[in-house]
Amino acid sequence: MEAEMSERALPMKQKILYQAFIAFGQGTGGLRVHRTTCHAIHDYYSQLLDRDRNLKKLAAERDLWGLPENGPQALERVRATGRLAALLAIRQGRADIEPEDFKQAAATVHGVALSTRDCDWCPPP
Repeated sequence: MEAEMSERALPMKQKILYQAFIAFGQGTGGLRVHRTTCHAIHDYYSQLLDRDRNLKKLAAERDLWGLPENGPQALERVRATGRLAALLAIRQGRADIEPEDFKQAAATVHGVALSTRDCDWCPPP
């Protein structure tokens, strides 16, 4: 009950960021995510949310990602970013994902989504 109460008290932006971190981690599999990469992930999605004009509307509706069809699509893009970042690290023989792996993966995944008009939520690369 106490955890449920504290989760409700979190700002909407934090709830969205927590979901993004979970989705990214799901994509990375067993690879370690370097601490500086966590900062890069936070900064990337935090800046995106700060630019999002709909965030206040989302918070008012208590809906984390907008319309129901946007949530799964947005989280799948974050998961795909985690998978690609993991692949980039593995190709270099590393067991941890570094910030550059994340940045390159995010630019690729979100860039493809924008070019195919597959994801309205996706940020520009």
